[in-house]
Amino acid sequence: MAMTVQTNMNTMGVLRNIQNSETQANKQLEALSSGYKINSAADDPAGFAISLRLEGSKQKYVAAQENVLSATALTKTADAGLNRINDIVKDLQSLATRAASGQNSSSELNNLNDLAKNLLQNVDQIANGTQFNGQPLLNSNAAPTIQIGQSGAATDQLAINLSDNTAQALGISGIDLSTQAGAQAALNSLDQAAATLTNNQASLGASNNELVYLSANLSTAIEQNANAASAIRDTNMAEAVTEQTKQNMLNQIGLAVQAQANQNNQEVLQLIQ
Repeated sequence: MAMTVQTNMNTMGVLRNIQNSETQANKQLEALSSGYKINSAADDPAGFAISLRLEGSKQKYVAAQENVLSATALTKTADAGLNRINDIVKDLQSLATRAASGQNSSSELNNLNDLAKNLLQNVDQIANGTQFNGQPLLNSNAAPTIQIGQSGAATDQLAINLSDNTAQALGISGIDLSTQAGAQAALNSLDQAAATLTNNQASLGASNNELVYLSANLSTAIEQNANAASAIRDTNMAEAVTEQTKQNMLNQIGLAVQAQANQNNQEVLQLIQ
């Protein structure tokens, strides 16, 4: 090889290798410090875009799961209120059964009727007072929709059927236990009310079970999206440390070779001495 001064071919290749090893070492250092092997679109345009989409999808699944958990709490609140109303209806059935027997005096029937009226007021208090996040749950027929997926499609919505469980809606607001005949009629109305409450609770139970399954499915979707995004973007610490060590060693070797190349150039000076 020609011995030149203006262009030092021996050192140019060494410098290029040193710069490459420094760049790679710095890249691994960034991956180690950030926890991401892809820190910008420049690192891996396709991988960066895919990981962002997966992260966005995961966040929407997380929000949907929060909706499902909130809806689960709503159905449990409504069910607790229905349980209390059901207990009151059972008490009313007991009072009506006593009043329907012919041995009661007028005074006893009036007392039983007064007790029944108080219990009916309790029914309405519970029906009107059972709320979740300010929303009444038991005093009207409603079907609030819960966002359970990522899109606005109907398949990503779930309706929770709420029912009116006031005394009037149950058909028992007008029961009268002050007479034997009235008490006998009340028994039929109360039996129908008990059946209605059972159906309403069954509907809530079905919704609650569906919400439990949805929560489990969303947990799986969240995990899968997180795993997929991690596989694309997260740093494999063992690999990154190994690669950084390798590039640091190459850099040190390159510097040593550069020093040797510079030493060799001293031969040019010997020629002109």
